Amino acid sequence: MKKLPWLSLALLLAAYTTLSWLLYRLNVTWQLWAIVLGLALTQAFLLTTFSHGVQQFLEKWLRSDLGYFSVILLLAMLGVFFLAWFHFFGHLLVLLAAEILARLDLRRAGYTRVQALMILVLVSLLGLGVGGTAYYYKYSVPNAIEQSQETDTSSLTRAAPLVSIAKIDQIS
Repeated sequence: MKKLPWLSLALLLAAYTTLSWLLYRLNVTWQLWAIVLGLALTQAFLLTTFSHGVQQFLEKWLRSDLGYFSVILLLAMLGVFFLAWFHFFGHLLVLLAAEILARLDLRRAGYTRVQALMILVLVSLLGLGVGGTAYYYKYSVPNAIEQSQETDTSSLTRAAPLVSIAKIDQIS
């Protein structure tokens, strides 16, 4: 039986959990959630099943001057986006590093590409779910409880004068 690389998978889980927490805190739209989900799946696919095909494509593409020019242009645009959204790209770099580490550890442990893909996708989706759930229970549930308690307290303060009037009527 193969041993799972628990430390690298825990780092990957923590990276996706913090990204999910950040996205919930920023209250992003469902479109950005779809992009993040697509990023998680694409990253896992590229690191496991399609890595050889991507390597061959890049080798062919970089043989021409047009290929080098487009790569330099793409890197310049990514540099601008990186500087503009440093906080978000920092999370993406941590995700990439954690996923590469997990993939290397899974390969070293003897897992096939398909098994590694399934493990990486499962841990990534689990991390996104854990971060969202933790944020919900940290901030949404206590706010809902406080609002319901405020409603109960305000109804009691509104009912208090009526009770005291009723007691005065009973005494008289």
